[in-house]
Amino acid sequence: MACTATPHLAHHRNDHLTVPVDDPESYYFSDESWARFRPWQKRVIHLRNTFIGRLLLAPLIDIVQTLGSAWAAFRRVQVAAMLMWVIHGALLAVLFGWMSHLGFSPLWFVLAVSYPALALTKVRSFFEHRAADDPLARSVINEAGLFWRVLFLNLNYHSVHHDLPGVPWYGLKAVYLHNRDAYQQRNHGFLVKGYGEWLRHFWGKPVDVTVHPGSYKGEGHE
Repeated sequence: MACTATPHLAHHRNDHLTVPVDDPESYYFSDESWARFRPWQKRVIHLRNTFIGRLLLAPLIDIVQTLGSAWAAFRRVQVAAMLMWVIHGALLAVLFGWMSHLGFSPLWFVLAVSYPALALTKVRSFFEHRAADDPLARSVINEAGLFWRVLFLNLNYHSVHHDLPGVPWYGLKAVYLHNRDAYQQRNHGFLVKGYGEWLRHFWGKPVDVTVHPGSYKGEGHE
């Protein structure tokens, strides 16, 4: 739990939001990191930053990075992380063994269920944060339809979530509607009228989340 909760808590430090390294969930890179990438790596990142790329390519990148972090934990003998991965691997083996016993292919489950589910999370996070001088202007408000609001537990009201992280998911919409004008003013109009707007604008065009405009050092999250 700590391995996932701690980075996300760091992500909620609004002053560091989108800053490479400081924000572990940032899609941005520092100038130094970007300069070290090979041309093919930059092309992959640009492709990943299209809407279609987030659906088809980003989950694969996440999987590769997760496996890489697991390997790094064992290589560096990080005991807590190693224990977490051993337990996770054991439970996964039990689950896959049970599925195989029932005649259900684990590979099919990964391809038909897990991968598409991970891709759906990329719809919500496609451009929910931007680099801006004012930390309050860095989180989006997405006035999505009912289906998406239920699917994403109202986290489309992301500016509200970052402002009041203790509000339960079912209360986010009410808080937003009660303070709609104030939230749109405080986040400098970072407003989207549903996820279809992102699809129309960025289905094949990359959103500009490559080099962070601030003068920061370190590496961002691919």
